Amino acid sequence: MSNWRALLWDQGLIVLVAGIVLFTNLGGPRLWDRDEPRNAGCAKEMQARGDWVVPVFNNELRDAKPVLLYWFIMSAYWMFGMGEFAARFWSVIFAIGTVLATYHLGRRLWNPSIALWSALILTTTLM
Repeated sequence: MSNWRALLWDQGLIVLVAGIVLFTNLGGPRLWDRDEPRNAGCAKEMQARGDWVVPVFNNELRDAKPVLLYWFIMSAYWMFGMGEFAARFWSVIFAIGTVLATYHLGRRLWNPSIALWSALILTTTLM
């Protein structure tokens, strides 16, 4: 197999496995830690107010995180409706991107086999 085809095959496998692992039951459990419901609620309030600039949750300014996080959550609300799946959607997309970045870093530093195993192990490591 050519180097280019092997690269595409590896990336496809990584995206497939990561998609299955990370998207499975994504909307099932409730928003449970301290930040997850606050971020989702802030995005919900921003969308309800039509304010895309000032992040507010329960009438308190939330300036600890960049507003881009809320924009991503708001865009997922627009695509999928309000819910746990939408609140977590972009986190999964960026997690898959992180796994692909791990693969490319491993490929650059070591070899394709180590890179593939590193990416797959990272994908299946539950946090």
